Amino acid sequence: MSEHPIERKRGDGYDKKKKKAAIVKVAHKARLDGSSNNGGDNLGADPFSNLDIIRDLTDKFALPGEGKVIEAECLTKEKVVENDNLREVLQKEGLVLTELKAALALEEEKKKEAKIKITKLEVKMSKSISEAAARAIKEFKALPK
Repeated sequence: MSEHPIERKRGDGYDKKKKKAAIVKVAHKARLDGSSNNGGDNLGADPFSNLDIIRDLTDKFALPGEGKVIEAECLTKEKVVENDNLREVLQKEGLVLTELKAALALEEEKKKEAKIKITKLEVKMSKSISEAAARAIKEFKALPK
């Protein structure tokens, strides 16, 4: 014979049946189409068609740092663009620097060549002066006394 629920012991599954019945009752009470098993339960208008309710809920349940995340993403994009621009400027400056170094090396080479020419001319002048002095002395000695 069946026992009265109060007289049953804990481990016999009565609590499980009670919980299951409550879940089934709740599931049947509120259906997706807005109707209910019970004519007296009015669930109201469909909240998904009201944009104000949707915005309000999304604002309430949005992550607190979400605005900061979006701001950080924007700043990150700006920094990427800025870094790309700086990288281009550095590359251009690197090319200019390379060209300037090449021009400087060419100038240094021209200076060396000019110094060599000056040294050769100085030697030539010195030799010419010595030859002229030797001729003058020779001519002076050849003069009658």
